[in-house]
This record gives sequence, C-alpha cells and structure tokens, in this order.
Amino acid sequence: MNKRIVSFLLAAAMMVQPIAANAVDFEPVEKEKLVVIPETAQSIITSYDMGDVVETHELYGADDEVVATCLDFEDAYLIYLNNGTVIEFSDIDNSDYYGLNEKTYYGGPLSYYKEDNDSIIELSTGMEINESTLLLQTETLNEIALDSNCISVNSLSGNVNETQVLTPEAHKLSLPYSLNTSYHFNNDNEYYDSCVAHSMAILIDYYNKRISQDYIPSEYDSSERKFFKYIINTYFTGKDTYHRTREELVEIMTSYCTDHNLKNSVYSVESSENSLYSETYYSIGCIKRPIILYLKHSDILQYAYEWNIDHAVVVHGVSDPAFYSQNHYAYFYVNDGWGHNNKAILYNELYMDSVTRFKK
Repeated sequence: MNKRIVSFLLAAAMMVQPIAANAVDFEPVEKEKLVVIPETAQSIITSYDMGDVVETHELYGADDEVVATCLDFEDAYLIYLNNGTVIEFSDIDNSDYYGLNEKTYYGGPLSYYKEDNDSIIELSTGMEINESTLLLQTETLNEIALDSNCISVNSLSGNVNETQVLTPEAHKLSLPYSLNTSYHFNNDNEYYDSCVAHSMAILIDYYNKRISQDYIPSEYDSSERKFFKYIINTYFTGKDTYHRTREELVEIMTSYCTDHNLKNSVYSVESSENSLYSETYYSIGCIKRPIILYLKHSDILQYAYEWNIDHAVVVHGVSDPAFYSQNHYAYFYVNDGWGHNNKAILYNELYMDSVTRFKK
C-alpha cells in the first residue's frame, strides 16, 4: 500500500505545549485537526514513512493533566511526551488506544489505561489501576528527557560524524532471526498476568530453533501452547499469580537448565550494577541472543501492583552505538508479551529495572 508523507507544521523548537485538554468528551481527534508535532517525532514519522495521522489521543496522568500525545497512523503509532520526547512507537502496529472513545491515560512504555465508570483500567488485562500506581508513573514521566541517562559509548561506536543525520530505522541492530510470536495467550483469563512465563517461553523457543534443539522436550516441540502450559504447570505454580520477580525468574531459568541437562547458565544484571544499554547491546549486537527486560515505574513496590511494576518483555533489537553516541538516546525493540512484536521503547533506567538472559 502506498503511503503519503504527511505535511506537519513544525514548532520552532522541540519544546512544545500539549494539546489543550478542555473538551467535554474524549473522542479521538479527527485527522484533519491541526496538530503541532515535535521535531524528534517528525523525524521518526518521516524516516518510517508512517503516512497520515488517522487518530490522535490526549493521554492523561494522575493529576488529570495531559502527559503525552498518541498519534495513530494507518499501520503505525507514536507517543511523545509534553517536552517532545518520543517515548515509544511502532512502524507496523496501531496503538492500544486505537479506536477508543473513552478518556485515556498513560503510565509509561506499555502501560496503557482508559477510564471505565469511576475506575481506571489497564487495556491489556482489564485490571483496575489504583491511584498510587498512576501517581508514581506520572512522577516518573515528568522526569524523562532525551538525555536523562546518557552514557559514553565512544568505546563501542568509534568515531561518529556529527554532521550525519542518523535515524532509528537505519541504525537498529536486530537478531538474525525473528522471535516466535505465537506465545500470546493473555486473552485467556487464567494467563492474564503471565508476562514472565511468556518471556521465558519465547527466549527458550529462540534457543531451541536457532542454537540447539535440546532446549524444548520433543513432546512439546510441535505446539507452542503445549510447551507454554508445560512451563506454567512445572515452574510457575504455588502462588495465586503467575508473575515472578527477577530473582525468581533467575531461579526458574536455572532450574530449567538443570532439569533438561542444558550446558548453559543464567546471567542477570540490575540497572544499579551496570548500564542496561551496554548489556543489551552486547546481547543483541555481539552474541546475537534475545534478552528479557523488566520494566518498572518506582522502587516502592508496595505502592503498586507488581504485575504492572515488573512487566517483562523480550528485547530483539536496539539502537546501535553510533546512533546513541550522536543523539544521546536509544530505543529498545521489544516483544511486549501481549501480542505485539515490534514496539520501540525509549531506553531510560527510570523505568527499566534489569535484564536477564542465558549466559551462552
């Protein structure tokens, strides 16, 4: 399908004011309505040839003020914060807000909510979000800027021509093979909080297909659903939720290696121990292995649902060091655990907790 490059009015600077939030209802903004697009967002839209805006959603935070704007295209979306920072996008999927008429909220990457009577519910699971969760997420969003956690990557990238314009599309490092996207059973009510099990199953499936066929028992190799239920029933029992912390995931993956006589071990690093960008670059760009990323929104876990604070995703792509060195920000390309395999989320350790992978 041919796409037309949409012509947008650019702001004189990247700092732009959010769209006014004084409407009585919250229907998506018509595509003909003039929207002022930040420069960084415009460059991504143009780079990926996303085409015309078909829907615009104002995304609210805990203080009932707009914290971000979501633009939906025919087969793509982009979310940017009030300061112009593009926090996530996809060039192949619409956003989770697409087609909604309700008031919409945003808690950060992959945290999508809507108003439901007097409650705020999570779009993917239907679970109610408490006020403390959204408040902590809003506070985090207000701290994010493109250079808020820039590190020196010159040792990885070498010399960079500062006059050359580097785009996310042209400077994405990817795994040599795609992840299996069949491991999505979250629509089953019994598996609504099983993102950790999904991530582990996707990781093992990649190893079984691309590294060694010893990683999945032969009786489960022909059916993703059978293998996933085996993972759930064997390694995720004993609690009233399938969710597990990073420490528990390390134990589970270690047990899996032992149980199946795999010549491998588990490697896991928190953001306080090392740069998650460096760890992810090494995994994707050097040893060509997927890696599990835990997202967070606050260190005060008791104030929010753990299934929301510690959402696990699988990273299969990352901005290369040249892009990071010049632009001072990077994107991780993830399978979100809810049926989407190519969402780009802004690298920022304010909401990224840790990464975990097989060592070899």
